[in-house]
Amino acid sequence: MSRVFFGNSILSSISVNVNFALQGTVLDARPTPTANTQGGNVYSVSLSMAAFDIGPNLDKGKFGNSGENKVQVIVDDGGANLYGVTITDASLKGQDLFFYVFDNTLVGQNNFGTAQGIKIAQLNTSATALQ
Repeated sequence: MSRVFFGNSILSSISVNVNFALQGTVLDARPTPTANTQGGNVYSVSLSMAAFDIGPNLDKGKFGNSGENKVQVIVDDGGANLYGVTITDASLKGQDLFFYVFDNTLVGQNNFGTAQGIKIAQLNTSATALQ
């Protein structure tokens, strides 16, 4: 089964909610980078990730291959963003998808590391959590 992953790339805890599920998934803040054992300029950052199943149709708490998925990101300080995410390329069905949350930004990529076939629209920005 394929899944969609959301990673927290900011310094605050966040909650990710897919298609208005009853409850979001809380992700820890991005940790401080640590020096890699390879030395030099190589550092590692382990992001907290949430995984949701991908199904043929969108549903509460499930990401859909068809239609516009609603992804709500609530930041620890009470700010919230709502995004519309649509898979526009049928060849992505069956693949894992990866999304990264930045400050007021959501970016995504497919299994091949490109954004091809993924459409993201910011639908709402709020200074307080969405009800």
